[in-house]
Amino acid sequence: MIKKINNFSNHLISPDSLIKDAMQKINELGAGALQSIMYKFLIIADTNNILLGTITDGDIRRFLLHGGSINSSIKEAAMLKPRYGIKGKDKENLSLLGSISNEISFLPIIDKNNKIFDVLVSDAEDKDKKVTVILMAGGFGKRLGKKTINTPKPLLNYNGKPIIDYVLDLIKKSYYVSKIIISTHYLSEEVEKHFKSKKLDIPYTFIREDKPLGTAGCLSLISEMKEENDLLVINGDVITNLHIDSLIKSHNLTQNDATISAAKYSHSIPFGVLKYNNDGEFVGLDEKPDINQYVSAGIYLLSSKFLSILLPNEEIDMPELINRGKEIGFKVGVFAIHENWSDIGRPEDFK
Repeated sequence: MIKKINNFSNHLISPDSLIKDAMQKINELGAGALQSIMYKFLIIADTNNILLGTITDGDIRRFLLHGGSINSSIKEAAMLKPRYGIKGKDKENLSLLGSISNEISFLPIIDKNNKIFDVLVSDAEDKDKKVTVILMAGGFGKRLGKKTINTPKPLLNYNGKPIIDYVLDLIKKSYYVSKIIISTHYLSEEVEKHFKSKKLDIPYTFIREDKPLGTAGCLSLISEMKEENDLLVINGDVITNLHIDSLIKSHNLTQNDATISAAKYSHSIPFGVLKYNNDGEFVGLDEKPDINQYVSAGIYLLSSKFLSILLPNEEIDMPELINRGKEIGFKVGVFAIHENWSDIGRPEDFK
């Protein structure tokens, strides 16, 4: 379905803005709506609404993943020669919109003076396949010591509610999720009791690991279910305000077999770090530098093809499974998370 946005002022941004400004503005667009991902784009325009470029949620993520800074100009990540339609040429505009293969299909329409008149958006959500969530809730939480003796880690209270309820909040906002499979092991009865007390509109079921199977081994237990949906595997201790449909749209667009979500992690080296060349000659010295790297964020989107490369009841961790797929030709991509993200697992996280 094609939608026309006549009041597009919320989608406009100045060419003098920074990446962080665009991030904030995009996050505000469609907030609270199930299909808000469809509107996560901005149009760069001057004060007279003259079209200068476009920038999307995906553009920003790709820019950051390749080392870009949130303090950079939006021009560094934007499409400065965007596609656009001409006012009055409705047939041609619809054809052009249909040819756009971005995670968000939109087309600014301009008049003879290059001034933005309105915006066409293709609401094509129903064309994309649904996903099944695999919610990992079976870990021991050993790093938390006594806290998890009687309470499984996903049910520990964090800022007023169980950790796993934050994950459920993410899932409930998704357009694509058709069902949830909860993988349990440690204190599984407590996890199941918690879910049965919730009012979920999404169908769910449980699988139990009789023995610990690693961070991906539970997938070997669902191969007999003949699951055809892509699998959104989420650790039960991840807290983030990522709209997971952004990840799913990116995965579908790139036609990946696996997409690994990545969060930026910074740590400081408390020493001066030497730089030198291959001959051992001194090049420079950085005093206590901050090192920034992307780490796995505990959210993976996998093709159901991965089920076919697992043995029954196989004990395996996620890195080994993804590497196995990569070795036989599966396409694996990375999706940058710029939203808030934390992996709750240390005693200090609960102080």
